[in-house]
Amino acid sequence: PQAGLTWKQDIEKPVRVRLAQDLSRLTIQGLGVHITPKPSEVLANRLGSITVERVKTEVGWFWKIQSPQSEKNGKGFILRSGAQLIVEGIDLRRGGQDLPGRLVLAAKLKGFDLIGVLPLENYLVGVLASEMPLAWPLEALKAQAVAARSYTLAVMRDRRRLAFDVESSILDQVFNHISRRLDDDKMIQKAKRAVSETSGVVLLGSRSQVAKAYYHADCGGRTSSEKSVWGVGDKTTFVTDSFCPGHPRSKWDMSLRESELREKLAKRFQISKPIASLLPMPAIKGDRASRLKLRFEDGSEKILNAGEFREALGYSTLRSTFFQVERKGDEFEFKGQGWGHGVGLCQWGSRKLADIGRGALEILKHYYPATQVVGDIRNSPTVALRRTEPQK
Repeated sequence: PQAGLTWKQDIEKPVRVRLAQDLSRLTIQGLGVHITPKPSEVLANRLGSITVERVKTEVGWFWKIQSPQSEKNGKGFILRSGAQLIVEGIDLRRGGQDLPGRLVLAAKLKGFDLIGVLPLENYLVGVLASEMPLAWPLEALKAQAVAARSYTLAVMRDRRRLAFDVESSILDQVFNHISRRLDDDKMIQKAKRAVSETSGVVLLGSRSQVAKAYYHADCGGRTSSEKSVWGVGDKTTFVTDSFCPGHPRSKWDMSLRESELREKLAKRFQISKPIASLLPMPAIKGDRASRLKLRFEDGSEKILNAGEFREALGYSTLRSTFFQVERKGDEFEFKGQGWGHGVGLCQWGSRKLADIGRGALEILKHYYPATQVVGDIRNSPTVALRRTEPQK
């Protein structure tokens, strides 16, 4: 298929979500939990568990697998070769963490990663329940569902050759698997409705490719372009947004001692010299910082990427790169607004738009003006957009 149309195939594929990484040992509980293909010596017909380790022997690396059934048969454990191990079952759990019914354990140089495999729409319910309060208006949830679906498909395109498609954390989208016992929960039913009423709806960007529809908690009054935040991507797609000040923590401040700041930056940027001043450098006047200029006490300077600077300090510590900073004595005082990178959909802004009667389609067009919405958003109070691509 043409490069821009691969999303039509990807939308039918399961999503591979990396749930944990660099594990050395893992115990999975569940009903009928087993390794696929099923060796009878590690099959738990009823509620049971499997413990897996990655071990090195004289002839190479192996999976060491133990289960109550294997111990009952007097075998203790079995060894299996291969770069991946597949575990399946019903109501799978890792401690208190609910897991999808199909798991891939992917070996690495050290340890292994835990990857959940599940249908795209099921995955989106888990994202929606984790990324946006389900008590919020349905139209905001539907806009979030379209953004999350588009982001997922775009990332699947970029990571075809990796063992996983998306991280289950803020590095991509926060995801928690929704177990069967929550099927009747009213809020989970609302998340499922938001996903089902936008089923198949995506945002298309240039060359008919699915847009990587970024989103964040609070833009602080203005979204930013990918180019200004990360140095790559589109440079013009931003909107002035008067709808997000409803966030109770929209404006924030925090302070760090010079020694604390230097310690946080040391590992990432190899900074050891005392810092005299810190200057945000926005790509566009009045925007969030794209770079930061550090001036040291010896007179030398260093330019840092603002996104990497925020990551080094901690995403919850420095809530956005939309800030001013002032040195007062031994402390750097930050005063900022918004929460998140500021690209794409502002979640608090979308809530306000939904509160005043705007539909999901209007919300999406507001935050992604350079994209095309493809598909029908059902039961929307706005006029449904006619499908521009033929149904399968």
